[in-house]
This record gives sequence, C-alpha cells and structure tokens, in this order.
Amino acid sequence: MKQKIYIIDWNNFLYRVFYAVPPFTLKDWTPVNAVFGMAKIIKNLFEQDKPDYLFYVMDSKEKSFRAEVYEHYKAHRPKMPEELIPQTGLIKTLLEKMTIKLLMIPWFEADDIIGTLVKKFENEKDKEIFILSWDKDLYQFISDNVFVYDTMKKKIFKKEDVPEKFWVSAEFIVDYLAICWDTSDNIPGIP
Repeated sequence: MKQKIYIIDWNNFLYRVFYAVPPFTLKDWTPVNAVFGMAKIIKNLFEQDKPDYLFYVMDSKEKSFRAEVYEHYKAHRPKMPEELIPQTGLIKTLLEKMTIKLLMIPWFEADDIIGTLVKKFENEKDKEIFILSWDKDLYQFISDNVFVYDTMKKKIFKKEDVPEKFWVSAEFIVDYLAICWDTSDNIPGIP
C-alpha cells in the first residue's frame, strides 16, 4: 500500500474555514469559528483519510520575492478580516498541540514550498501526494501520483480532470494562467 503525503495550504484553508463556518465566539467574545472548522477538518483527515505524513505550509511573514519583481503583485487583496486575526494564533496553538508543524521559509510563499515538497517526493512511486488547496496554480503539479484534493467537496483531482477544469493539461497550467491572467494574484494576462 502506498504512503499518503498530505500537504495543506495554510492560507487557503484558513480563509475557507473562516467563511464556511458561521461566526461564533467564546464567552469572552473571542471569535473561534475558523478554529472550530480547522480542528474538524484535521480530525476528519486523521480519522477518515489516515495520511502517513502531513505538512502544513504557510506564506512567509515577509513579502515574497515576487513583490520585488512586480510591485502590484497581490496588491488588490484586502486585509485579513478583524475576526480572523485572533484565530490564527489559536489555530497555530491547536496544530502545535496536535504535533503538526507549520513550514514557513522567509521570502517564499506556501506555493513555493508545496512545489518543492512535491518535487522532492513525486518520483517515489511508493508515495501518493495530495495537495489540499483550491489554488489553481497548484494544479500544475498534478501527475500520476500527485493530486489536488478538495476536502470540502471530497473530490480528488487527477491528471485526466485538469483539462476538464482548465482546457489544458497540468503541464500547461503555468502558460495558461500567464496568457489568460491571474486575478487572484493581480497578474495581468496578454491583452
């Protein structure tokens, strides 16, 4: 049986659970809906999917090198919602208590670290790598043993699913996004 490696995109999950779970607070008015959502997802992953390895990957606190190359990179993104800010520390504590470490490298984004982990493990045929994210950039890594896993929909995207979603195969996702545009990162396409 193949070992399962789960690589979780912190920001992607953080915002997804924050908006998916209705707001609620502790008695002292500390918001905890994202903490609850994250705990539930992690619990379900361990109980149902039983990954052999779990990597939780987050963006660097410093601006990435991309912002130095293109000053408008992600410039349009709104600030983190006030109700989410105190929950990030609580979620980090939750992960620590569950002995799950966060991977972060200065000047790099989660996508860069995820790509590095995929490249490190993808040739090990005794492993299956699941990227837990909804970031379209990460579909470029899908291969015979690398998948994108949408945990909310319980859908695993494989090589044959990529053309249905993007009209191109996984190896052309980077070109596709460069030509079309990437509104989430504020990168203009070809007019």
